[in-house]
Amino acid sequence: MVSNHRQYLFYSHLTASLILRSARSISVKRRSLLVIFRLIFVTVVPLFAAGAAEAQTKVKVKVDVISTSPGVVHVELELPSAMDNWSFTNFYGGVAGLADRVENVATRYADGGSAPVQQIASGEFRSAQRTTTLAYDVRIIEPARLADKSHVSWLNNQEGLLMMADLLPSNVVQNGTGSIRLTVLEGWSISTSAKRESDFFVATDLSESVFLIGTSVKRMTKKIESATWLLSSSREWPISENDVAKAVRQIVAEYTALTGFKLRDDSAFLVIPVPGVKPEQWSAETRGSTVVLLMGSHSDRRQLLARLKVILTHELFHLWVPNSLPLSEDYAWFFEGFTLYQALRTTQKLKLVDFPEYLRTIGRVYDSYLLAHDRDRLSLIELSERRWTSAKSLVYNRSMLVAFIYDLQVRLTSDGRTSLGDIYLQLFDPAKA
Repeated sequence: MVSNHRQYLFYSHLTASLILRSARSISVKRRSLLVIFRLIFVTVVPLFAAGAAEAQTKVKVKVDVISTSPGVVHVELELPSAMDNWSFTNFYGGVAGLADRVENVATRYADGGSAPVQQIASGEFRSAQRTTTLAYDVRIIEPARLADKSHVSWLNNQEGLLMMADLLPSNVVQNGTGSIRLTVLEGWSISTSAKRESDFFVATDLSESVFLIGTSVKRMTKKIESATWLLSSSREWPISENDVAKAVRQIVAEYTALTGFKLRDDSAFLVIPVPGVKPEQWSAETRGSTVVLLMGSHSDRRQLLARLKVILTHELFHLWVPNSLPLSEDYAWFFEGFTLYQALRTTQKLKLVDFPEYLRTIGRVYDSYLLAHDRDRLSLIELSERRWTSAKSLVYNRSMLVAFIYDLQVRLTSDGRTSLGDIYLQLFDPAKA
């Protein structure tokens, strides 16, 4: 045990020294980072938690799948209070033009009459009178890039994802709860973590509501730690639901121990295997208590399962950070970069990768960082604000290196008694800070 610890310190210190020698700007002293963590997560978090108690809007949503070629859904809204303007998200996760998919927008008035709604800009609509109803169609064409498919709604002839965050107006989704009636084509089925009451699914947060639909959807539920998990795939692939359940259980147990926090909400893992594509190509998104993964399935069971476990060490940690922390700002440098590093440490602990691969990964990240243009011109906060434009890989790489250096500093100054992992206990229980 001692020799392993000394080996980690020696090689990690050597790697960090090489990095710091060439890139002093990414070095952050342990005391400085600890002050930042305590400021954000001990002082600021309670303020966000207090703000989370704002009144929420209850909306009744009806979504009907009209066709798959092209993908079109019809949406009807019943609002709790009258509105005369609606705004749709136009850009998310690198996908632009989302608002341009909305068409045939109309409204009904209390006297039974209806009228088209005027479009005043891309994704911006206004009615002549205030109303509590709105109807429209959305063209949800499948994105060409696999990297985009986990982030937005889309539909093809066999399967699709429906995400209320881009199907509903952003000024309706914000702080919105409600009920969703989803009607799919004959022979299709639905998979979601939302609880069903009669013909409606209950949404405690409309922005986090995700539905996997398809002709061959498979699903099973498992009790894992304190939560009930829905494990679902859109089609057959070499990995069974029991394989997935075992992997999820192992990683959830690890992160429950790391944070000292048990997930409170029922969770879902929705996977869409992509035939003819290698498992090295994948795309994932975690919204609320739902993890969505699109992953190439052109490989054997052993290789697919090994890749899946590595991916899950990152994506499942988002159920804790940031999704179980009461934060309202986008600390992408911490949420992504530090999660990438902690996931790498977890893969090593679970023997999914060995220590040399851990070092090679840090080296690859540093090499990528060195290749970035103006890599040190912007702060991590500024890079976080631009991560969906030109700075996505840079903010991930640079903040992952900061996490690595911080972890090493903590280990060196404590002679290996504490590490970055111990900080997560403080985030979820400030009394331990």
